[in-house]
Amino acid sequence: MNIKQYIPNSLKQPIKDLIVQAVKSAPVRAYYSQKCRGIAASRNSVKLHFGCGPRHLDGWINVDLFPNTPQPDVLLDVEKPLPVKSGTVDYIFSEDLLEHLSYGGAKNFLSECARVLKPGGKLRLGTPDLVSFMKAYLDRSQGDLDWYAEHCGVKTFAEMFNYGTRAWGHTFIYDEETLTMLLEERGFEVERKDFNQTETAAFAGLDLRNPEEGAHSLFVECTKTTSPVKKQKALAVAAK
Repeated sequence: MNIKQYIPNSLKQPIKDLIVQAVKSAPVRAYYSQKCRGIAASRNSVKLHFGCGPRHLDGWINVDLFPNTPQPDVLLDVEKPLPVKSGTVDYIFSEDLLEHLSYGGAKNFLSECARVLKPGGKLRLGTPDLVSFMKAYLDRSQGDLDWYAEHCGVKTFAEMFNYGTRAWGHTFIYDEETLTMLLEERGFEVERKDFNQTETAAFAGLDLRNPEEGAHSLFVECTKTTSPVKKQKALAVAAK
């Protein structure tokens, strides 16, 4: 039975706030941190799925801040240090999470991803694309406006743009330049990818937001290196 349908709208946000407070509390974090370490230690290949929501990927450690159905393997605030040993993770996948983190929290999260991945480990991210959504506003995309009018009750393109960038708990919407900068500063080689485009078997078919179906999504696939990529580029330029 889905009890959410019986909760008055006026109570939904207070209940959500209480859940977040509980998950972030020291005892709950300690319990799930120990569980996460235990699952990771039991696997030959460690794959982390952050921001899983109701999507449970087989063979992955599915992590979210909120309980759901099916239940995530681990409830965790990922703006804090990850309860995983350094250099022990093979793959990390996350779609539609980064934009929900504070900008500082996202930096911490990406730093932690770099820390826990093995050298050569892979990170794949999907997040709303600021440039794509700006084009929808500037080009006055009727299809986008119609979708937001139906689902969100907007009437103008400005309402559409503001709702799309701020609703659903969004705090920061990325463009390729900014996301690449943050990742390179943390030692990742970054390559932009199309929807479900990958040479990495672990990531095959995982993306859900298809731009051809109207989604404004940015996908990148990253490889952990041994030093910040921007530093490597600067040294290469200086050597010429």
